[in-house]
Amino acid sequence: MADAVNKASDAASTVAGTATDATSKVVDTVVNININKVQPFVYWATCCQSTSFGLNYPECIGCATEGIVCCCISVKSDAFKPSTDSNVLCIFESSSIACIKPGKTLCNARSQTFCIENRFALPCDAESPCMCTICFVELFRSNEFTTDIKPKIVVLPRIDSLNFSAPSAPAIARH
Repeated sequence: MADAVNKASDAASTVAGTATDATSKVVDTVVNININKVQPFVYWATCCQSTSFGLNYPECIGCATEGIVCCCISVKSDAFKPSTDSNVLCIFESSSIACIKPGKTLCNARSQTFCIENRFALPCDAESPCMCTICFVELFRSNEFTTDIKPKIVVLPRIDSLNFSAPSAPAIARH
């Protein structure tokens, strides 16, 4: 009886190891696909907030958020992101929220959900400029808030891709 249990346990371990190896190969294939990056197109922007669409692969896999809101709340969150650790296939969720000393920034946050990027800042800055864009038509843009608007119409305006640091993975030993 013990011999049958050992054989079943060995078979289960072999199947689990094969399934894990196969999953790892699929994830490696998805992450290592050679896709040209597409700098995001700004779809909508009002004052210090913008929404853009682009393809920054493989960074566009999953979701990420980071920034400061309400002067003193620092947020960092990642979900369904590929891991840089060879033993970890995917970070399902990693987040932190902290209360920090208030500074000059009222809010400055950015988020990415697959190929959609959102950003906002108060006061405006180069990463979250003061702009007005409606359905991919930009009417004006300035790196700081201004009431001296100089219209300049741009069709399909671009903005630099957001870059988030890779989420850290817990140390996991595979036996």
